[in-house]
Amino acid sequence: MSAPIRIDLDAIVHNYRAFADAVPAPVIPVVKAEAYGHGGVAVAQALASMPADQRPWMLAVADAAEAYALRAAGIDLPLICWLQSSTLDWQKLRAVPDLHVGISSLHELAMLADAAPVQAGRVDRSAATQVHLKLDTGLGRNGARECEWRVLMAQALLLERQGRIRVAGIMSHVSGTSKADDAAQLDAFRRGVALAIEIGLRPDLIHLAATVAAMQYANFVDVDPAWARDDTDASAAAAGRHAADQPGYRPTFAVRLGLALYGLDPLYPDSLGLDLQPVMELRTDVVGRDDRWVMELGQADGLPPRVNRLLLNDNDGDRWQVGQIGSTHSTLLPLDGTSPSEMRCFGSHPGDVNAWAYAADTINYEITTRMMSRLRDNAPARIQPPEPGLAPQRVFTIDLDLIAARLAGGTGALHRGEQARSVEDRHLSCVIDLSANAYGFGAERIAELGRAFGKSFVARTQHDVEALAAVGIDAEYLPTAGPETRLAYGFGSGAAGAGSGTGKSGELAGSLSSELIQVKRVDAGQAVSYGYTWQATRPTTLGLVPLGYADAIPRSVFGRAMCFVNGVRVPIVGRVAMDQVVVDLGDHNCAVGMPVAIWGGRHGASLQEWCAWSGLTPAAVTATLGSRVTRRYLGGRVEGLA
Repeated sequence: MSAPIRIDLDAIVHNYRAFADAVPAPVIPVVKAEAYGHGGVAVAQALASMPADQRPWMLAVADAAEAYALRAAGIDLPLICWLQSSTLDWQKLRAVPDLHVGISSLHELAMLADAAPVQAGRVDRSAATQVHLKLDTGLGRNGARECEWRVLMAQALLLERQGRIRVAGIMSHVSGTSKADDAAQLDAFRRGVALAIEIGLRPDLIHLAATVAAMQYANFVDVDPAWARDDTDASAAAAGRHAADQPGYRPTFAVRLGLALYGLDPLYPDSLGLDLQPVMELRTDVVGRDDRWVMELGQADGLPPRVNRLLLNDNDGDRWQVGQIGSTHSTLLPLDGTSPSEMRCFGSHPGDVNAWAYAADTINYEITTRMMSRLRDNAPARIQPPEPGLAPQRVFTIDLDLIAARLAGGTGALHRGEQARSVEDRHLSCVIDLSANAYGFGAERIAELGRAFGKSFVARTQHDVEALAAVGIDAEYLPTAGPETRLAYGFGSGAAGAGSGTGKSGELAGSLSSELIQVKRVDAGQAVSYGYTWQATRPTTLGLVPLGYADAIPRSVFGRAMCFVNGVRVPIVGRVAMDQVVVDLGDHNCAVGMPVAIWGGRHGASLQEWCAWSGLTPAAVTATLGSRVTRRYLGGRVEGLA
């Protein structure tokens, strides 16, 4: 069969033009998180290939690793990123051509300035990095608090005069909670821009509005006449912008284009009023099993764990209702049809994805973004890991020693240093299920280990068989592969253990971790993330973790999930965003760079807890880790084998 997901890149261009024609401001398309699941490189290439007078001003990504990947693919448009790691290689970031960097703190500003190249003992002004100062105007995530704006801007002005940076923009983001709350954020943003100009900065671009705000509020793109200046500021001249080039100063309001680029309306069930074309089409094979019909897609492919009364059409136009969504297959209940061969999940109409979102009690953003990249027709055979030193810490640590000990039949041992480990489970299958990229563990690495123990391989869907063949792995198509073929991963009935150290089948052979990339003290009443669904009831400390539903944390965990920061259990607060979540650190002594354990291992939540919070099956928890999550392998040296 062809790839289940087909991407219409012509529709990308159409939707960009439709939005650009509707707003009186330059448009910055957002292609972060693999372009909301549509393929970051392919979407960026489609936009960059437009005629020169129609191309976007720049493209937006979340972090420098995403920017690096686009540059490596030949994308020449300016890029902007805004999520920085505590371990970021700032000199490597500076080397990415024409990269604008969102800066949220004095710490980030200092690190970027210290990495400025020096020639003959003097700062190379021609290599000054373009900076956009990111202001927290009320969203409670990354960005400088208002009480920090003056000192951040004053320091940025000093560094600009030294030629280490150039302040090219001021940016923020709205919550979309209500017209009153959005207006309050606009007022705060305008105060920030006015302060920057008063201090002496001359940002070219200012941007607050994304898709919805740009369409709903005309004043979100209005430049205040009071911001204009007749003279060129001294800092601008020092940065190489002379009065002869810019006799007067007036900033440009830009807007960021997100979901509508991909043919989806963020106001559903209301409407933006744009002529949008669907971009992602999802079709799948349907097979008969016993007395049921099942389609070969499930939670491990990115489908939500539950939907309510969702209707789909087959290739003959007959209607079917989606029943249970399992890890790799979903049941279908016939309403009109009797023998489908292919099911159309979404794609022919913009409302299709909205129907999934409504049935799953989520947003259309999450449906497309969590669809796994291995299903796309524009996906590479091998997903490249993020460029080292440029991505925030998003790490899936995989215990190959534990997996190999299980593959040895429960009695084999591998060395971790000088300590041998054994396992008690003696009922492992002679085959390994490598569906869904070995359920996120990495099919090529698991297959290499399996061959050492004489194992053969199966996959439960045809599209997984074909994906494995593309990387040289011969797997038998076996839709009914039993749970014994997956015990090596730790998906057994005892999956509650979070690092028990016993080596039993219930211990997950992997753990997910991240880091704090920003820490801020806030007062009671501080709201967090979209919709202001959480507000601090007391003065507290908030921490930003660079993991979102594009990576590992579905929106369904809102209000329930906990993680561990430096060993302390803390709640995730506010709605889960595409690239980040906020944790309430209380009065604990926390700092940027502290480790965050999400699930698994000795310090994370148990797999059983995470399944209860998210509604996902154990296999789907690991299988739906996004491409920005780095796989880190421990051990794997097999004793006694040639």
